[in-house]
Amino acid sequence: MSELTLGGIVKHLTRCEQAWTQIVVKGDGELLEGMLGLGQYRMVGSENLAGLLEVYDAAAQGTGGSVAALPDLDRSVPLPKTPWSPPRTVHWSARRILCN
Repeated sequence: MSELTLGGIVKHLTRCEQAWTQIVVKGDGELLEGMLGLGQYRMVGSENLAGLLEVYDAAAQGTGGSVAALPDLDRSVPLPKTPWSPPRTVHWSARRILCN
């Protein structure tokens, strides 16, 4: 039996939305803390699907506002370092990050 639930998937999607928005806006190549941990896939305590969907909606609205404020979607953004990253820093345009 798996501990993965629909709520856990929504929680992960929210975290990804927040992380990639931060990467695009800050442009510093830093990964949001906790992105590589398994805890982001589990509902805990009083979390429920309705509440997690509200948080996801808020994250999506935040992304919309952040993207609207960007001066240029073609600016180069360094991707964060992860255990599977190539040895050199890779840059993508903000547009490419948002489309992925």
